Amino acid sequence: MVSKRSGFIVKGQGRLLAARLLNLEQVPIDYQDDDNEASEWADMVADNRIAEIVEIDKVELYSIVFALDGEQITLGEHIRSYLGNLRVY
Repeated sequence: MVSKRSGFIVKGQGRLLAARLLNLEQVPIDYQDDDNEASEWADMVADNRIAEIVEIDKVELYSIVFALDGEQITLGEHIRSYLGNLRVY
């Protein structure tokens, strides 16, 4: 989500990083109209706080990566290295 006020990414920094990791040239963008700077900052802080407290289920993530690998997207070693030695049978 990009703020129309400032042009900053207020939500979805992780999606941007994933797009870069996958070497995507284009990604869809949603724009947000904040009434004021305080509202824009509140959205950024809240989104970042959610990212701080979330717990990643590596088994579920591995299942998703395994399902995607070999489809239209070939996932790089960056993603596999994040999963470590985890194996799902």
